[in-house]
Amino acid sequence: NYEIRVLCCELCTTLAPTTTPVEHTTTTEGTTTTTPPVEHTTTPKGTTTTTPPVEHTTTPEGTTTPGTTVPPCCAWSEWMSSDGILDTTDNETYAHLRENNYDFCQQPDAIQCRTVDTNSEGRHLDVVEADQVGVVCDVSVGLLCRGELQLD
Repeated sequence: NYEIRVLCCELCTTLAPTTTPVEHTTTTEGTTTTTPPVEHTTTPKGTTTTTPPVEHTTTPEGTTTPGTTVPPCCAWSEWMSSDGILDTTDNETYAHLRENNYDFCQQPDAIQCRTVDTNSEGRHLDVVEADQVGVVCDVSVGLLCRGELQLD
């Protein structure tokens, strides 16, 4: 009897700083002086920093966004086992898990498969350590143990 968990990675949704160029205009006794834009960056915590102008892309609204790559946020699911042992076949495929009300991402980035029960040392065994014929643990489908291929 096996259980699996999957690694789901998605783009982080934390707020990135936004940058807006601000042009300063000063008028003194009929003379108007305009200074070049200075960028004010507002961070998610509400603090503001001022930096000299840098090359940027301006949107129609006049705001800019720094060209940064957002790293993925990854998390492992809980251990899932949807198929009680009625025979020697164990179906822990993604479709079967979802039919049994497990909720996880549509396309996992990694998978771990292990035995539900522990050995005499109190450890779960992964598929390789369990050394059973007919067990497939694959990130594209989940786990399937074909009972008819098991040795007596």
